Amino acid sequence: MDAGDLRNRVEFYKMEIRKNEIGQDKRVPVPYAKRWAQIVPQGGTQQNAQGETKKTKVTHKVIIRRGLELENDMLMKYKGQQYRVKYWQPVYNNSGFMEILVEMEQNV
Repeated sequence: MDAGDLRNRVEFYKMEIRKNEIGQDKRVPVPYAKRWAQIVPQGGTQQNAQGETKKTKVTHKVIIRRGLELENDMLMKYKGQQYRVKYWQPVYNNSGFMEILVEMEQNV
């Protein structure tokens, strides 16, 4: 893993509770950080859902530099596509980086 492999600019969003127009609590994504990353597809599954639709789950491994405080309910966006952060771990052979597993969900 080299720093030159971090070629994709990704954005991370924290979920915060805010009041909407009628006073209800609503969870909204709030920009948190932008980082350079390497994105590696890991795999995907497709399931039949209701109404002749299919549910697709695609997972990616995202590698960034360490130093970002993550939470399980965070979102990541890259080129307009939204990903949900599942978990993260350090890269054990290079302590300056961390791996984040994200999942993209879409209904087809």
